[in-house]
Amino acid sequence: MQLKFDDVYDGKWYSTSLLETTFFGLLNTDDRMFKPNLDITRIEAAKAIKQSFAAKNLGVMMTQIFQFMMMPKI
Repeated sequence: MQLKFDDVYDGKWYSTSLLETTFFGLLNTDDRMFKPNLDITRIEAAKAIKQSFAAKNLGVMMTQIFQFMMMPKI
């Protein structure tokens, strides 16, 4: 099965995770190229983080609160 990207095929170590992220709309490109051998830019990383927050209906404040909720009780 070929994924949404023209340069990624089933069986690659990242193909399952990539399929899940594209299914949920967390990672999309305009040119159908994932470019797995290139470095990611800051803007691409920020966009992916923003989209993952939106998918979970989380804001930055919620992630900061979660951090304190997970701290061990003294």
